[in-house]
Amino acid sequence: MTPFQVPASKLDFDLNNPRFPTQFSQREALEKILLDNLTKTIRLAEHITTNGQNPIDLLAVYEIEGRRYVVLEGNRRAAVLKVLSKPVMLDSLPPGPGVPTFVKRMKKLAANSRHEVSKINVVSFGTREEADVWILLKHTGENEGAGTVPWDGTQKARFRKGDAGLNLLDFGKQNGWFTEGELTARGPFPITTFNRLLGDPAVRSIMGIKKAGEKVESLVPLGELEKIVTRVVKWIHQSRHFPD
Repeated sequence: MTPFQVPASKLDFDLNNPRFPTQFSQREALEKILLDNLTKTIRLAEHITTNGQNPIDLLAVYEIEGRRYVVLEGNRRAAVLKVLSKPVMLDSLPPGPGVPTFVKRMKKLAANSRHEVSKINVVSFGTREEADVWILLKHTGENEGAGTVPWDGTQKARFRKGDAGLNLLDFGKQNGWFTEGELTARGPFPITTFNRLLGDPAVRSIMGIKKAGEKVESLVPLGELEKIVTRVVKWIHQSRHFPD
């Protein structure tokens, strides 16, 4: 299957979208998708207009009569792209809390978009059933490794090229304060908890460190820093109720 572009105007929503009860018209589906969570819809629109359409996550469609396409996967993106490419569609949204502000922000994003929004990148399937196996795989977790295995906090930090907590842990491993196995003995190390602690000036003062961007500098001898950091790591392991 070769990806191709379809005009936003040629896409129809799946009226049996699992995210919502059955819809009875394309307009009803558009309104439900856009207004279900105004904050998330705005965030998606901001991301698209700033970065473009996700090239590694295409809309899944199948063709119907009249060279139109039903969206099987990606209805939220389709809805956002439809109104970004034709903002006048926003004028007939039903009134409600936050809707006027939502419409104003969406129109501003449409006017200032840095990327193509009138054509949408899709991959087409012959039938709904052919697409189902992939849609199910995408939305039902790891599936024992067949699906996408999500990153833990440490892996996310590593992808972002590190942060203060990860840099300090890496320094500790390099100096033999603890091993990767010891850090992850009870599961993924809660790096966000560690970073929250390092973000507190009072905690940094107690630990004898200071932050310079994403780097950590010690204000105490190395041996003392080792004792403090290993003690904090041990405490975090014993306080696993903290979310990561």
